[in-house]
Order: sequence, then C-alpha cells, then structure tokens
Amino acid sequence: MATESKPILEIKNISKSFPGVKALTDINLDITEGEVHAIVGENGAGKSTLMKILCGANQKDAGQIMLFGKETEFTSPQYAIKLGVSCIYQELTVFPLLNVAKNIFLGNLPMNSAGLINLSMLYNEAKKVLDLLELKVLPKTLCKDLSIAQQQMVEIGRAVSRNSRIIIMDEPTSSLTENEKKVLFKVIRMLKEQGVSVLFVSHKLEEVKEISDRITVLRDGCKIITINNEDVTREEIVEYMIGRKITNYFNKTEVNMGDAVLKVEGLSKRNKFRDVSFTVRKGEVVGLYGLIGAGRSEIAEA
Repeated sequence: MATESKPILEIKNISKSFPGVKALTDINLDITEGEVHAIVGENGAGKSTLMKILCGANQKDAGQIMLFGKETEFTSPQYAIKLGVSCIYQELTVFPLLNVAKNIFLGNLPMNSAGLINLSMLYNEAKKVLDLLELKVLPKTLCKDLSIAQQQMVEIGRAVSRNSRIIIMDEPTSSLTENEKKVLFKVIRMLKEQGVSVLFVSHKLEEVKEISDRITVLRDGCKIITINNEDVTREEIVEYMIGRKITNYFNKTEVNMGDAVLKVEGLSKRNKFRDVSFTVRKGEVVGLYGLIGAGRSEIAEA
C-alpha cells in the first residue's frame, strides 16, 4: 500500500497569508512513492495556494518542506522541476505559436553537439509522449490549431516528459472529454506503477473516489482530515468540505414561469454552430450542455 511507504514529500506547519487574507494555516501533509493523493475543498479552501507553494510559484510564510528526507525551499518553478516536482495548472500555459513537440519539451529541448536543437530527436521523443497519451496529433502541429482539450493533454505530456517524481495536477480534467479523461487516468495508473506520485486536485468527487489512494480535505485554509479512499464516502467528503451534514445537494425552487424574455431562432456561425433555437422565460433557468467543442461557449458569446 502506498500509504504504508515512507513519505517522499512532507509539508509541516505550512502557512501563507496575502494582504487581508490568511490563505493557509499550519498545513501538514505527506505523499508517498507511487501514491495518488487527492486534495479537495470548496473554492477558497486553499488548494491552489498550497499547490503553488509546492511547485515554487508562491513562497510560504512559515513551515517546512521535506523532499526525500531533506528540508527544501522551492524558490522557483524551474528549481522545483529540477528537483523532480512538476505542476500541471488548470490555466493553460502552452505557447500557441510553437508546435506540439517544442511545447512538450519546453525548457528541456534536446541539443546536438553544435548547440542547436536536435530536431530529429525532438520529434521522435515527442511522438513517444503523444502515443503514450493516445493523442492523435502530429508533433509539428502548432498548438494554436489544437482544441482546448488537446492543449490540456500537451500540458500533461510536458510533465510526463520531464521524468518527474512528483506531478501536481490542478483540475486536470476540467477541459477533457470522457474518453480523454479515461486516457489520463490510464496514464496516472501507469505512472503509479513506475513509482511516480501524483497530487490530484479536483472538485469532481467521483473522479477523486475513482483514482486516489488517500484524500486530504481543506476548509478555510485549514487541513480538516487525511483519510484512505476506501474509508470514506462521497457524502462524508462533502460534510468535511462544508462543515455540516447535507440532505439535498440542490434544493430546486418551483416558480411560475413568465413570458419569454429571450427568443433565439436559427442562430448560426460558420464552422462553430448552426440552426440553434431556444427560448428563455422570466424566472427560468435554461441549461446549455455539450462536450468540449460542441459550441456552447460560442453560442453564449454570440
């Protein structure tokens, strides 16, 4: 069991404040070799702040970080990467005008004896990463020509290519389709078998229950509990997150619908969506649902 192994990363009494806000208070956490450790909590619980401290983007105010048994200061993201800790942010950081291969190996481009980029090695190695992720794009494709979901997979490929010992994933499935999520989880399980540890941050508790070994709950900048996945239910996780029992996840209020306040007929935009019609009435909530690339955002923007 991963939870019985010796921790490779420990944080002790980590605190962090911003002007007027105490983001983290005395956080203690550890992750073991080959473990998927999920971090959950409501918005504002401190998850992103903690992740940024662990990958060098933010600096802690107090506490200790122990990496492989030695106290460490992650002074920058580059230094964290050098020490074997990579982060995949929810906000995309790909460079649109660089191709897929150069985005994957950004900061780690293979060089030849003349000090130039070894393009043959670059594209061969990129192809291996793309095959691993089952991402059917060419290494020479510009990232601006990829979908948001494909760009997210390129970000994941970048972390995998660095041979990191610890990979932090901040909402990694937020832009992925169901099939792409399955591929990601397949890759995570493969990384586990290789002894790579994953810190998995997500609001999607079904995913947390599916992929994690242990779960840590944060609330208002404080650690509430760390518990083995099999020892806690989804409902109990929600109770830890919000600090009280809930009986309904959503209480629907019934109201009498009024007249139409917005009527859309045959709305179309070339190569984006076509012949879209709907009506929104006074006092009504209308849901617009679909997979990544279905045109939801474009319809709203139109």
